Amino acid sequence: MPTPTTTLTPVQIKIGVSDPAAAREFYRDAFGLTETTVRHTDDADYAGYLFGEYGQPGFFLIFLLGPDSFDQPDRSTVGFTVPDLDAAHERALTAGAAEAVAINAAEGMPRDSAVTDPDDNWIWLYQG
Repeated sequence: MPTPTTTLTPVQIKIGVSDPAAAREFYRDAFGLTETTVRHTDDADYAGYLFGEYGQPGFFLIFLLGPDSFDQPDRSTVGFTVPDLDAAHERALTAGAAEAVAINAAEGMPRDSAVTDPDDNWIWLYQG
């Protein structure tokens, strides 16, 4: 993989969903993700998926945004490295994902596959 040439670091992705409760259940069942409060204010708590610690390498946030969110994106794409691609792909399908790209080994890439969640967001899985 190429070496990054910038100090710009991506730290969040927002995934548009039609039913946040159903989406949380899907992402829990498909990928073992547990939503947590990532920001607390006097007005509200903001829940999302937290990876790592803010300010440290590897920090990242994922938010599932329903139709009431002011910045709900259209269809999104996200990719995850997984320790066992075959198992992760099957777990996602069992949880309700649809297969978009079967497990394959494209030249110059790790083994990968893609599924879509119930809101048609793409999720790429990479053997890690």
